[in-house]
Amino acid sequence: MNILAIDCHKRNFNLCISHEKGDFFIESNEKSEYIAPLIKSLFEKHEIMASDFDFFCVCKGPGSFTGLRAGLSFILGLSCGKINKLRAVPTFKAYAKAAEKHGIVDKDYFSILKSGLNDFFVYLPDNNSVKLLDKNDILEYIKGKNFYNGENLELCNNAGIKHFGTNNLSKEIVEIILNNETEYTDISIEYMKRPAINMKRRK
Repeated sequence: MNILAIDCHKRNFNLCISHEKGDFFIESNEKSEYIAPLIKSLFEKHEIMASDFDFFCVCKGPGSFTGLRAGLSFILGLSCGKINKLRAVPTFKAYAKAAEKHGIVDKDYFSILKSGLNDFFVYLPDNNSVKLLDKNDILEYIKGKNFYNGENLELCNNAGIKHFGTNNLSKEIVEIILNNETEYTDISIEYMKRPAINMKRRK
């Protein structure tokens, strides 16, 4: 099975290709708008065609709304609109796959992802919940956890919670689809808005 996966949940992107001609992984510090020339160069170098692929996969969020839209738009174009070839994996499902690869069970860890200046998405896998929290509320919410992945926060490290894994999730996305190609057909973006801030008008 030939699979191309793009992860843009943090605006800069990473790409994983599982292909009969080889497996390729690219981690880029470029913004998501540079995906196209990079993939074009890779395809030409290894004589790969878009029509070779059984599935085009993307990280669907939560994450950077700009990055998520760019990734989804790109695979839509690359697949020539063939919806049956598209798969979109939630960000925290990919983080859970990373935990599984490290042998860490659900009750022992949480995942965290930056949303705004002091806001973070926090995912608890043991009850499958995502909450948007202020930085100062994180430690109270994740009591009892020993490990975490996602953002590497000094706040958590100082509390003795061990960071593991990676923010580059395209490899995890490929593995998820290889194991279950019939799921993840909903390609709508998962994006949680930050709470509105009420400000009094100055006189």
